[in-house]
Amino acid sequence: MSVVVSTIGPVCCAKVESPASGTSFADPVKLAAAYGIPALDIRSRSEYSAIPDFLAAPGPGLCQVHLDPAQEFEPRLKSRQLPDGTLVSPNLEDMYPFLDREEVAANLSPQQQEVEP
Repeated sequence: MSVVVSTIGPVCCAKVESPASGTSFADPVKLAAAYGIPALDIRSRSEYSAIPDFLAAPGPGLCQVHLDPAQEFEPRLKSRQLPDGTLVSPNLEDMYPFLDREEVAANLSPQQQEVEP
């Protein structure tokens, strides 16, 4: 089984990870190496050709693909950081780009009708 991790910017989750937030993430390639798992670190399009062979290899593996920091992904969950540093994610039905509260509520089942402001 192979796992593919997409990374935007110099580090995984660059928008959340910072000294100011107190949040940091391990380098996935170094973490895989620590467990003896083969890893591939793709930093440019010229290295894409290594991906098929990597995925065809037997056993576990991790492939980190660095993406352009300007790449947008939608829809997506957009977490908020609270004053105490806690990260809070919205419900799956409330993904970015956000709809107005009335439209979200109109699309929910009666059991889901409570929509956060």
